[in-house]
Amino acid sequence: MPCDTAHPAPLGTATALLPEDIPRIYVACLAAYNNGCLHGRWIDATTPDEIMAKVRAMLADSPLPGAEEWAIHDYEGFEGASLSEYASFETVCTLAEFITEHGRLGAKVYGYYGNDLDAAEAPALFVIGRDGKSQLVNYRMSGDYYVVDRLFARAELRLGEKRQDVVKIARNDLGSPKP
Repeated sequence: MPCDTAHPAPLGTATALLPEDIPRIYVACLAAYNNGCLHGRWIDATTPDEIMAKVRAMLADSPLPGAEEWAIHDYEGFEGASLSEYASFETVCTLAEFITEHGRLGAKVYGYYGNDLDAAEAPALFVIGRDGKSQLVNYRMSGDYYVVDRLFARAELRLGEKRQDVVKIARNDLGSPKP
């Protein structure tokens, strides 16, 4: 079936949001793509349900009737983080939220940990000294355990920048008073 190839896929306009404002994906209709047509939409990475509703609307508007398959052909606003063309919308939205909170550094951490959000979101570990001051320390993962190569009486796991989640850790077997 011939399609109108005079209208290329919209790759951004003068009125589009800047990439660093809202992460978004370009979802393409594969039926059209496989027939030499570019048909798709830029969709903000909001919620999986909202993205799916917009993908369904895009597929319904396809120049090829009955289009069902789609793929992510482009993305922006993810600060250099990588997305697969078949990433789930849950992954897209979770990564968008992570990048929005942590910015370019978050994208680099995500890439460093092999594009694994669970590993990238590992909290920072701070040991609390006798003077009450905290010191960032390194640790490694061994299965579900954090391994720290030093003894400490108190520590905190901290996750997030703007709204930190904090887990306090105290060792009482060292004879120190409870915090």
